[in-house]
Amino acid sequence: MTSMPSSVLRMAVLAGLLVLSACASTTGSGASSPGAKKATGTNPSAKGLSAGAEIAEARARLKSDPNDLEALFRLGVAWQDTASTPNITASQAFRDSAMAAFDAVLEKDADHVKALVHRGLLLEDLNRHDEALAQYQRATVLAPGDPLPFIDLGSLLYFHFHKTYEAKEALVHALEIDNENPDAHFNLGVLFADANLYNEARAEWERVLEIDPSGPAGKLAQENLARILPVLEPDAGAGAE
Repeated sequence: MTSMPSSVLRMAVLAGLLVLSACASTTGSGASSPGAKKATGTNPSAKGLSAGAEIAEARARLKSDPNDLEALFRLGVAWQDTASTPNITASQAFRDSAMAAFDAVLEKDADHVKALVHRGLLLEDLNRHDEALAQYQRATVLAPGDPLPFIDLGSLLYFHFHKTYEAKEALVHALEIDNENPDAHFNLGVLFADANLYNEARAEWERVLEIDPSGPAGKLAQENLARILPVLEPDAGAGAE
């Protein structure tokens, strides 16, 4: 993946809670609950290339070797990265190109976990949630030691299917694999806050700040903590006056 996606901030119904809607490479728009998911990047670029440079490099590699699956996958991710443009027609074209690349990867290797996850993220953008769910579920079976498919699975289960128990199970499992993952902690905090479990939410967001204070999840965790503080410490605001 070439870069973090541009983010869409939405105000949740609950206490002005801020959440981050961001898929691995393209802005998520299908969440229907109070809030939207904070998904994760699954394949950050080691070179820090822009999407355009990544596309050019991937095409060059594919010209030399049409069977280079990693180059084909990176081409899909790079197209996915460009889909956040406000131009609706261009955005759809970029998503179509990304989908074609991921389909080509999976045609050659049906068990390519990263392609499954990124294809699922595209399907979410298209509001094809049942298909996205199937992609994530297959990815978790193929890669039970990778936390990222479980984070995307948990987010989709919670924010679209409203299956709180199953979503929590997926996020907790992701943290059992990698307790330092800020995205899993952030999502779990949103789940707790929506259930009015503010102390639990606070613990998760404070953990995010310990792990990645300057990242997207860290910045929003800080804002969310500020919003729930009056609920947790009602005298704090009065004392400040």
